[in-house]
Amino acid sequence: MSTCCASALHACTHAPSCVLRQAFQDMSLQLLSEQLLLSCPTYATAKSLPLYVPGEVTLQRIQFSCPVVLYASKNNPGAAAAAAMLVEGVDALSVTEAPPALGGVAATHFLLYLAHETYVGEVGDALAEELREARASHLPLVMLHENDMDNGGCEFARFFETTPQDLIAGGLYTALAFANYPGPFRPISIALTQKYIADGLAGLAQVRTVGWMKRQGSIMRRKKTNEKKDLSSVAVEKL
Repeated sequence: MSTCCASALHACTHAPSCVLRQAFQDMSLQLLSEQLLLSCPTYATAKSLPLYVPGEVTLQRIQFSCPVVLYASKNNPGAAAAAAMLVEGVDALSVTEAPPALGGVAATHFLLYLAHETYVGEVGDALAEELREARASHLPLVMLHENDMDNGGCEFARFFETTPQDLIAGGLYTALAFANYPGPFRPISIALTQKYIADGLAGLAQVRTVGWMKRQGSIMRRKKTNEKKDLSSVAVEKL
């Protein structure tokens, strides 16, 4: 089995949901189709073919309702490089390595890059403390799991051994961790993570809109109630 076929199989079988799996299946289809076509006489001299699947995630325009600042901790080895990939070519995304401070920070999201060296040593202890503070202050978390074994990747099961138990018990890993696959699957991993951030902003905006509408409705109901009381008082005085 070729390297790209092996990567395709791994990506498709390890994607965490049907939606994510479909994105990797689309790329797998492209790779397999390309190999098949390149073996035909018509494309004997070609090295690659510009194939694509209509609607694939890397071709979608991802819109952010507001700017996003990702915090890449210096205590999280590889986080800065991962953040650089996420923000490349996206004006709405930027990175900061300034530690979040409770009560108002520049960072809007905490990027947790999960790799073999995450939580290791003193920097690992410092990272765990930063996560506790970020979760306490409800800073949104974006998790990216490195799957490139040549780039410090590891199996996800490792984190249930290295992550402090209070973070695990507190539900750290109940959120979705995006797999960062190598090679032709890397752009898909990046696009899916970006889409997750954008969809989260859209969902937050919708919640705020609904909350604002409920507050306005409550204000209007109180206003009408007060008006009825005022009219009742007038009627009593006339009597």
